[in-house]
Amino acid sequence: MESKNSKLDIKLCKNDDDWDKFLYKSENKNFLCLSKIINSSKFKCIKYFIYKEQDIIGSFHIYEKAGKISLGDQIYTPINYKLNNKPNKSSEYYKKFLILEKYINFITENYKIGEITFDYLTEDIRAIIWSNFNLSKELFQISDVKYTSVINLKNLDKKFNYENLERSQFYSLLSRSIKQQYKNSKKDSFTFFESSDLGDAKKIINNTFERQNKKNQINLSIYENNFSEFIKSGELRLFYTSKDSKNIAFTLFGVISDTAKYLFGGRLIDDNKDNSLTFNMLSSLLKLRENKINFLDLEGINSPKRGFWKLGFGGDMKPYYRIKFKIN
Repeated sequence: MESKNSKLDIKLCKNDDDWDKFLYKSENKNFLCLSKIINSSKFKCIKYFIYKEQDIIGSFHIYEKAGKISLGDQIYTPINYKLNNKPNKSSEYYKKFLILEKYINFITENYKIGEITFDYLTEDIRAIIWSNFNLSKELFQISDVKYTSVINLKNLDKKFNYENLERSQFYSLLSRSIKQQYKNSKKDSFTFFESSDLGDAKKIINNTFERQNKKNQINLSIYENNFSEFIKSGELRLFYTSKDSKNIAFTLFGVISDTAKYLFGGRLIDDNKDNSLTFNMLSSLLKLRENKINFLDLEGINSPKRGFWKLGFGGDMKPYYRIKFKIN
């Protein structure tokens, strides 16, 4: 059941350039939704636009597997919302409500079972809860609630001296632990630089899993397949920390316009006294801000050790929801 005031329509997106063009202008600017990323999935992927008359106000993609909606390969399968530069908060909530309502009606009309993970910009899921109420049965369930941390890099103001992090407003937001690690890292003779060579990053990842006696679960091939294009366009940014001419830590970010997403990172040495990754992350934040990046999604704070480390960089905690449904 849709609201009487809803005049929305959903149409198939047939052109990747149109898809990416809208994504660049969206509120989400979600790197994981770029056509080159979702087209590389092992699952069948279908892209849609949400229209209000002739205006595209949203987009979403669906991963299909055996006639079901699958979670796919990435952390999010979100609804991307048109950016309103002068939002009225109550109006924005209502617009998003109508978009989500249209979305859930569409998927339940076309699929019997599925699971979706929204990103943190679908924070109001009342349309899903109320759908259950209107149908008098629990069609949808919240299968998981996860959290990420989003850093506002605008706290590094225009007058900020990039050689003196300690004098910034941003520095005051860091945890005591991160501040101490950063101070200690200054004594370590680290070198920080940007690179277009994933080789050492892959070695660090492999080393990490071997150290933990675990199978490597990180697949970089989805980025490697289009790596030169991503690097040339600035949509992938890779940073290393080196010491004694050896790369010992890295961070990898996906970037769309003024928004970055932390994809992977790691360090060669598993030691609480090793500050190489913290040094790398802070140096990366400074570089991204210098390149006019305003927001950074640290993409998940859902394990105890990494979660508190990521929160130490002064971001805002944001929930994101995994929803499943089944029509009997």
